[in-house]
Amino acid sequence: MKKLEKIEEKIKDLNAFRAVYHREFEIIEKKYFEGEISEEEFEKHKAGYEKKREQIRGKIHILEEKLERLKKANPD
Repeated sequence: MKKLEKIEEKIKDLNAFRAVYHREFEIIEKKYFEGEISEEEFEKHKAGYEKKREQIRGKIHILEEKLERLKKANPD
C-alpha cells in the first residue's frame, strides 16, 4: 500500500501546484481586464499558463493510470 499512498500524495501535490498557477493567472487576467497590462503581455502569460497547466495535467493523468493499475493488481 505504500506505493499507492506515494502516488496519491504526488497527485495531491500536482493538483496543489495547478491551483497555485491558476490563482496566479487569475491575477494576471484581472490586471489585463483593468488595463494594467497590455494584450501582448497577457497573451504571453496566458500561453505560459496553458502550457504549464497541460504539463501538470499530463503528469497527473499518468499517475492516475498507474494508480489504477496498482489497485487492480492488488485489490483489497
